[in-house]
Amino acid sequence: MNRLYIRHAVGSMLLFDTEKHGGSYVLEQIDGGWKFTIGISDADVAEMLLRFRDELNLFVIPEDNPNQKYWFYSRSGALQVDKEAKQAVIIADSRLDYTV
Repeated sequence: MNRLYIRHAVGSMLLFDTEKHGGSYVLEQIDGGWKFTIGISDADVAEMLLRFRDELNLFVIPEDNPNQKYWFYSRSGALQVDKEAKQAVIIADSRLDYTV
């Protein structure tokens, strides 16, 4: 599975990482952007995402090419958290691909 991690845009604090926090995600391309559906079992992580909803940077690193990164972000803070389902949905409207 490709790694997903989410950082706070200001200061780059790590908020979520599939390697550290477990969980899974599904990434879909939709009209006008990309939809991340993320399994989040830690309520504190969900709260942090909500707190910084306007300042989230999402990074996807392919399992088979760790030198490639895909950076996604949303200018609108499009985030929904369903605490019962332990799931977050983030809509990103921008993407930048680069090699590290």
